[in-house]
Amino acid sequence: MKENKGYWILLVILLAWLVVGCAASHTRFVEVKRSAIADNPQVKAKAPYIFSNRYSATNADVRIYEGYLQKTTMMGNVNGRSVIYDDYVDKFNVGNAFGPNDATVVHRSLDPSKRYTALVVVNWGGFGKIYDIYYLHLRPTKDTTRTVWTDSRGWGSSYVNDYVEVSGTDTPAYNNKLDLTWTVYPNEVVRRALVGRVR
Repeated sequence: MKENKGYWILLVILLAWLVVGCAASHTRFVEVKRSAIADNPQVKAKAPYIFSNRYSATNADVRIYEGYLQKTTMMGNVNGRSVIYDDYVDKFNVGNAFGPNDATVVHRSLDPSKRYTALVVVNWGGFGKIYDIYYLHLRPTKDTTRTVWTDSRGWGSSYVNDYVEVSGTDTPAYNNKLDLTWTVYPNEVVRRALVGRVR
């Protein structure tokens, strides 16, 4: 009888632990003293952003510039080649996802007193073949509770200033999309080895 009682006590403890342990993270707020923030000039407001990609066929290089810019002020033409100016304030890659339920997520924090432009270069695969280039204006604010982002599996949540979904795809088209590079396919390598390059 004592063994059964111990079993039930252990079961109740495990259930209570699961309930507490599985609580969504966004329900827990960090408490700080207002005076500790006001008296510390090094503590500045930050606007959290989440950049995400839910597509396995494409990834994206994201560059963030200060100000509201057009594509022509972030990219240029040097000797007939497209170039990207390097005066951005941040650069990161939003990698390929394993599928819609395993999205790639990148967290960034921006200054809410400034305005930004994100230049997004969408790559097809891992060989630098460019699928698309577009830009979007970012308007961070001090209100970090505008959006509650929760991952698709429900394992983690956080308040963010904004959520940016990379405009990729799982089925890249060969026609109607930007293609500034030439891709070598395995069968092309074999053909060249056998018959040489077409002139």
